[in-house]
Amino acid sequence: QMEWKPWILYANFAGVLLLGGFVTGLYATSVRAEKERAEAANNRAQPLVMRLENAQRMARMGSWSRDLVADRLWWSEEVYRIFGLDPAGLDPTYDDFVRFVHPDDRENVEADIAKSVAGEHEHAVTFRIVRPDGETRWVREKAELIQDTDGASLALDGVIQDITEEEARKTELQAEKERAEAASEENRRLATRLQKAQRIARIGSWSWDLA
Repeated sequence: QMEWKPWILYANFAGVLLLGGFVTGLYATSVRAEKERAEAANNRAQPLVMRLENAQRMARMGSWSRDLVADRLWWSEEVYRIFGLDPAGLDPTYDDFVRFVHPDDRENVEADIAKSVAGEHEHAVTFRIVRPDGETRWVREKAELIQDTDGASLALDGVIQDITEEEARKTELQAEKERAEAASEENRRLATRLQKAQRIARIGSWSWDLA
């Protein structure tokens, strides 16, 4: 029969404690190292995120993603600015987006998005939005469909750009063209009337370029 020796029990118990402490220490070290790696990665990513946000702001172009499975929508900060919204005041949904589209453009935009989700073509459309303060802005939107290996639609990843100033310039150029064409037509009519008057009065006109 084995002799009862309390010190053996204590030694075994101490060994268990030491082993447990060692394992716990390893786990704590691993967690701490993982946290430090995550913080380092986050610190490296922050400047890139800031540069991306600055680039989007300068280009007046924001990025967005629509999860077609979970029916969720994500906007970058510039998209909120384009729509005249506070990022902290709205967790956007697709219905919110549609609500901001100008009523006269809404049907065309939704039809184009539906075709893109169905994989019929790439979403690319120019339309107007109406901000909460009533201001109308022109935007250009493009998106790419993300599908799984079976061809099921998973998400739409896209960009939207505020092109209000570009559209204003196009409108002004078109107006100038129309004014020039109208002036040219008026000049033609005046020349025709002058020729007719001269013929009736048997009067001619002439010009001598001395240069």
